[in-house]
Amino acid sequence: KCYVEFVNSIVIGGLSTAIVTSLDFLLDQVDPESIQRSGCLPLVEIKLAMNESSDIAFQPPLGHAPNGIGMSDMIDAIIGSFFQISTLFKRLDADGSYLREMQSDFAINNLLALISDAVANNDEKCIE
Repeated sequence: KCYVEFVNSIVIGGLSTAIVTSLDFLLDQVDPESIQRSGCLPLVEIKLAMNESSDIAFQPPLGHAPNGIGMSDMIDAIIGSFFQISTLFKRLDADGSYLREMQSDFAINNLLALISDAVANNDEKCIE
C-alpha cells in the first residue's frame, strides 16, 4: 500500500507538471505583456469586421458565444484538452482518473486565474 501511494504521488506530480507547463505556455500566448516581452506572435487574432447588417463585430466574438465559437469558449476548450491528460492514466489505488487531483492543484488553479484575468483584460482592451 505504501508503494502504491508513493507511485501515485509521482504520477500526480508528473501530471501536474505537464498541465502547469501547458497552462504557462498558454498564459504567455494570451498575456499582452508576455507577448511584447518575448516578441512572439499571439496565439489568436481577433478581427474587427462589419457584418451584413452594418454592425461592427469581433471575429471571433469576445467572451462566450451561444454557438460556442467565442474567444473564451476557445480558451476553455484548449484548457480542457490540457486536463484530458489526467484521464489517460488509470488510478493505481482505485478506479477512475486523476482529474480530481488536477482540479484541486494550487499551481494549476493559480495559472487558471491568471489566464482568466489576461483574457478578461484583453476583452476589455478590445472594447475600449
